[in-house]
Formats: sequence, structure tokens, C-alpha cells
Amino acid sequence: MANVVQLNVYNINGDNVPGGVQALAFPVTQCLLRDTIASPTRSLSTGVNVYSAVQFQNALYYVAQTIAQLVTAFNA
Repeated sequence: MANVVQLNVYNINGDNVPGGVQALAFPVTQCLLRDTIASPTRSLSTGVNVYSAVQFQNALYYVAQTIAQLVTAFNA
């Protein structure tokens, strides 16, 4: 089992990341996964659609993977 999951993050707490995307690694045991597919925050002003978010240390990191893809990645 991996200790971290690396994901491309497109938005942090409602703010687009500089450059449009940032690769971050998240610990597998300290994150809460959230589904954003029905959220108004799903379509970003950059044209990217984010389908889920990783909550870590009181911040939301929006990613393009679906919640099912995140669950698979965090359980691998």
C-alpha cells in the first residue's frame, strides 16, 4: 500500500491554482474525499471540470477524478 496519492489539483478552496494545475501528494490516511459532481464549483472558470475534492488540513483541493477513481487510488 502506498503512503501517498499524487493528484493534479486545479483549485484550492475556491481559488484557481497559479498556472492552472499543480501536482500534490496527499497522505492516504488523513484525507476526506468529497463528491463535487453536482456542485456549482464543478465547472471552473479555466474550463476544467472537477468531479471531486480532497479535504486535507481544513482545505479543499479540487481534482478532475471522480469519487470512484479517488477511492480506488486511495485504497491501492
